[in-house]
Amino acid sequence: LWICPRSIYTVWEDGHITLNFGWLYGNETAEQFRDSLRDALVTRLGWNIRPDYQSKFVNITADQWLAQAIPFLEVLDELFAKPAMPET
Repeated sequence: LWICPRSIYTVWEDGHITLNFGWLYGNETAEQFRDSLRDALVTRLGWNIRPDYQSKFVNITADQWLAQAIPFLEVLDELFAKPAMPET
């Protein structure tokens, strides 16, 4: 599944990650992935992601995401396994 030419998230040397929602736009597949990712992280992992996330780069502390690393990766695996929406 091709989403975007840029990264979905960035891992920094201090261990925090940045969710690069601000790069996930411009086509229906990228925007659907972005919205599904946010929804899954909020509902399944309980992460607090601001309501205006669509154009933001959201930082998650190392303590928060490392404690949920496996569920985080499972969310990504599930989203990447979904078939892409056809472009209209």
